Amino acid sequence: MLKEKFLTFWASLRGGTWLVDDRTRFLVYMSAFMTVPLVLVSFATYFKVGLTNGRGNLLGEDFVNYWMGAKFARLGHGADVYDRRRLCLRYKTLPNFL
Repeated sequence: MLKEKFLTFWASLRGGTWLVDDRTRFLVYMSAFMTVPLVLVSFATYFKVGLTNGRGNLLGEDFVNYWMGAKFARLGHGADVYDRRRLCLRYKTLPNFL
């Protein structure tokens, strides 16, 4: 019984029979139209300082630490990974990708 009701509801959604009234059509189109600017504004504020996660840290920060350790080792400065001052100086020179 519930499955039949769901299938009937799904068929009406897919068929678009609920979108026949001009007022309903206007509401749906305006909702879709207003969603785009809101999403763009939220992306602009979210990525204001670059491509960051929710805490404000650069995306891929954990990989950057691994990559910098490998790069220091390749350049022959493997112990510099444990020197916090040098690690922070190198980290600040990384480009901001957005």
